[in-house]
Amino acid sequence: MKKIFMVCYGGGHVKIIKNIYLELIKEKEIEIVLLALTGAQKYLSELNIPYMTIEKYYNIFQDKEIKNIGEKILKELNINFEDTESKLYYGYSFKELIEKYGIEKSIQGYKEFERRIFLPINFMNKVLKYEKPDLVITTNAPRMEKAALIASKELGIKSISVEDLFGVEQEINEKIEKFFQSNNYRDKYGNYVCVLSEEVKKFLENKTDSKVIVTGNPNFDDVYKYKEKKLFINENMRRLCYLSQKTALNKKIFIKLLELLENKIIDILIVKIHPNEDKNIYKDILRKYEYLKNKLFFENNLYEAILKSNLVITEFSTAGIEAAILGREIISRKNKIIDFEKLGMKLNFNEISEIENLVESYYKNKSQNKSKFKFCNNSGSKNIKKLVINLLK
Repeated sequence: MKKIFMVCYGGGHVKIIKNIYLELIKEKEIEIVLLALTGAQKYLSELNIPYMTIEKYYNIFQDKEIKNIGEKILKELNINFEDTESKLYYGYSFKELIEKYGIEKSIQGYKEFERRIFLPINFMNKVLKYEKPDLVITTNAPRMEKAALIASKELGIKSISVEDLFGVEQEINEKIEKFFQSNNYRDKYGNYVCVLSEEVKKFLENKTDSKVIVTGNPNFDDVYKYKEKKLFINENMRRLCYLSQKTALNKKIFIKLLELLENKIIDILIVKIHPNEDKNIYKDILRKYEYLKNKLFFENNLYEAILKSNLVITEFSTAGIEAAILGREIISRKNKIIDFEKLGMKLNFNEISEIENLVESYYKNKSQNKSKFKFCNNSGSKNIKKLVINLLK
C-alpha cells in the first residue's frame, strides 16, 4: 500500500485537488490523507470527501501552547476568530515566525502583508514525519501548501505541485522575501510540476530545476466532456461569444459588441453572463437595442455558448482558457491577473476602442491571426494520475 499526502486551501486550489483525489481513490493500493485548510473544509464536507484538519494534528501532537499563542496573536491584531481551527492556524504560523524573526518583526510583517507571511515549515515537517507518505501533492498556493513542499524536500519525500495557470511569480513574494531576508518566500515547486500548456512549460523551465510536465489543469476537466461535441455552425457567419465578468468595463464592452452587431461587423452575438452579475443591467441596456433581439442570444451553459461561436471575447476570465481548449480563438484584455499573451494568444486589447479592429482583422484573416498554443487532449486529473502511478512504482 502506497500513501499520498495532499494539502490544499479553498477556491480553485481545492477543486484541483478534489479532481485528482477522485481519480486516485479508484486505485485500491493507494491510501490518501488530505489536509484541508480554511475554505477547503466546507467544500470537501459537501462532497463527503474525508479530510484532516490542523485541529486533528494538534490533538495528536498535544501542542498545548499553540492555541494560547494563536489567541494572544489574534487579540494583539484585533482579529475576532472564535473557532479553534483559526486559532491554531495563527498559532502554528506565528510560533515559527516569532522563533525566526521575533515578535515585533512578525507583527510588523503581518500588518504589512497579512497572512501571506505564514510559512509553517516546522509544523508541516512534523505532519509529514507522522504520516510518512510516499508522495506529497499540492497546488501552487502559498503558506501551508508551500511549507509542505519545503518540508517534503527536507525529508526526501517525492512531491508534485500543480500550477493552476501560468506560473508567474507574484510581486508580493519578492517584497516579503526582502522584508524577512528569506528566500523561502520565493516560488517553490515540487520535484515534478504539472502545468497547463507547452507555453507555460517553457516559461517555468527557465525558473526551476524541477521536472515540468504538461498535464493540463484538473480545474478544466469538464471541458473535455464537450471537446468532441459537434454543433452545427455556419462557419461563414461571424458568431462572437462574450464571456462577461463583474468588472468596471463590462457594460461598456457589452455596448461596444452590440454596436458591432448593429453595424454588421458580426452576425450573431452570444452572451454568457457571469453567475455573480446582476442580469438586470443587460435588460436596461437592451431596451435601446430591441431590434437586434433575433441576433442576440443569452446562453446559460458555458460550453454550449463557446461551441456555438467561432470567436470568443473576455477580459480575464479563466473561461477564456476553456474556450481555447475547445479550439476557439480568444480576444482578451491585457492584464496582470490572467496573462493570455503568455499562452501565445495574439488578440489582446488595452482600450475598448481597439475591439472593433481586432474582430474585423480576425474574420478577414483567420489563418494569419491563429494563436499558437497547445493544450492536452484529455483531462488534467487523468494525466496527473498516470504520473502519480509511475512515481509510486
